[in-house]
Amino acid sequence: MALKKRTTPASTAEDAPQEGSTADSPGRRGRATATPVAKRRVGGVAVAAALAVVGGVVAYSASLSNDARPYLVANQAIERGDRIESSMLTTVDVAGDPGALVPSDESGAVIGQVAVTDLGPGSTITRTSTAAHVGVESGQALVGLALEVGRAPSRDLKAGDPVTVVFTPGNDNADKDKRGESVAAVVETSGVDETSGKITVDVRVSAQDAPTVASWAATNAVSVVMQGAKQ
Repeated sequence: MALKKRTTPASTAEDAPQEGSTADSPGRRGRATATPVAKRRVGGVAVAAALAVVGGVVAYSASLSNDARPYLVANQAIERGDRIESSMLTTVDVAGDPGALVPSDESGAVIGQVAVTDLGPGSTITRTSTAAHVGVESGQALVGLALEVGRAPSRDLKAGDPVTVVFTPGNDNADKDKRGESVAAVVETSGVDETSGKITVDVRVSAQDAPTVASWAATNAVSVVMQGAKQ
């Protein structure tokens, strides 16, 4: 059987060195191609700057995450008067210093206490959300007010809100010269009377101030002003 001899294709004219080529001509120098060094340097600076910005954003976000602390929230509906158990609570991370909220590491101050207001699932637990008991403490009194529209803020008054009860009599009131006298109070509960349309508010005041506030309420000469929480 005849064997075919494998041959290597001959070099083409394109593969052969061209006359005058600088590659194999030691006596001549070829024309060098310009390298964009400056452009590469500018591009490197831009990339470095972009990475620095991204790194700063990541570091800032990480610092916010590190500053967040877990605070107590209700994980179920808790009715006013219910005794708080650990199973009723969970936590949520909050950044900053929300002074009114209760940190999770202070849960011992809440567990075993009684809710002083209704708390829905996800409601934050504040330092005024619970108490040793719902009843009025010694030295305090609970006074009910029925207010005309305009004699209380339009926003809902919540249990624990600090307010000022102000004497606002009409001109025919015998004690009109005492207009503007006030008493510090704390909201216990609030609502609206469907029959009269009046705003009903139960306020907790000192036992000493209770007779004064009750007399103002009896003559429809009282208003409620919301106060800022003390820091």
